[in-house]
Amino acid sequence: MADDSANDDQLPLIYKLILKIPKLSLGDASEKIQGIFWAVILPILVICEVLTNLMLLTYAHFPFNVLSVILFNSVVGLLAIRILVERALNSEKAILNQGHFEWKVEETFNEYLRCLRRDEDEEEPSTASTSK
Repeated sequence: MADDSANDDQLPLIYKLILKIPKLSLGDASEKIQGIFWAVILPILVICEVLTNLMLLTYAHFPFNVLSVILFNSVVGLLAIRILVERALNSEKAILNQGHFEWKVEETFNEYLRCLRRDEDEEEPSTASTSK
């Protein structure tokens, strides 16, 4: 957690403001509930929002309909931007913060060469017996 606050200090001001927007947290819920939310409930809510926007634009009077549609869409847009920024920052941290991971390229390459040589040695007797 101390690393997160140190990294948050280096973020641009717009990111800090976006991350202050509250979001729906499903981290404590099980994976099945999260899957149901993202695959079923959220698309239904988006469809309901579109239908509500169409209804407000059609049946409400002029200043109210435009202001309400702008308000609804901006709230949904801000929540989507909040989630996208958080995901982008988490993926950036995962890519750049690889201090706990050791790259053993030479050791892995040598192991790969040993496996290739072993496979070649295993293939030679089988090809020699079939050619005779």
